[in-house]
Amino acid sequence: MNEIGQSIAEAIRKRAVSSALGTYLFFWCVIHWEGIYTTLFTSQDLIYTRYTLLKNEYVSHYFFGWHGWKTVAAYLAPVALTALFIWVIPKFILVHTYRQEQRHKVDKRRIRYEEEERLEDARKGLAVQRQRAVEAEVSASDAIKQASKTNPTIAWQREMGEFLKIESSIPTLNALRTTIYEDSGHLTSYESASGDWMSAIGIPSVQLALADTNDLITIDKQNQTIELTKKGKFFISRLSAAYQTTAVD
Repeated sequence: MNEIGQSIAEAIRKRAVSSALGTYLFFWCVIHWEGIYTTLFTSQDLIYTRYTLLKNEYVSHYFFGWHGWKTVAAYLAPVALTALFIWVIPKFILVHTYRQEQRHKVDKRRIRYEEEERLEDARKGLAVQRQRAVEAEVSASDAIKQASKTNPTIAWQREMGEFLKIESSIPTLNALRTTIYEDSGHLTSYESASGDWMSAIGIPSVQLALADTNDLITIDKQNQTIELTKKGKFFISRLSAAYQTTAVD
């Protein structure tokens, strides 16, 4: 007998915690909320004063008593809502909604992967363009070097452009021209002052160093003279040509 009682209690417990029974009770309470509210929160005195009925009589008469098809509908409506909520809505709405939601997630991931792939392709394309630019620059430099072997003025033209960016480049070239063509390349000149011979430096050391380090001159330390290299003569000729053009203008 004890085992039978335990089996019955277990069956009731399982049913009580089942989703169907819980859903039914929820909808039943929603439909009968007025009767539940009256039962729990309305006082006996208020009901008796207004309706001359006890609370249980009032609740049974107006809410939970037999009222024909209205009572049947009040108990069948929770059954229909339970079936709709547990079987119909999940099968025909929630499942499709979930499937569509997952499709959206997959589409978002696919779009993200596509955009990341496009970004990576753009980075690779930029790297290729930079590599081609470097290769083109190297090729141009090699071409200039090859051409310079035949015609060194090509390289000198570029070097002169860089040389003229130096602040003291023009004074240096003017000093070189004066020293070479007026003082015969002598770094010192001798003048008579009051009967005594004195030496004067024809070109400052800073300008001399600038000309020497750019391979514009060769220095004869023993005779204290300088001589223009071919590159130096090219620079001086370009400078002279510029002065002549300016003078004509």
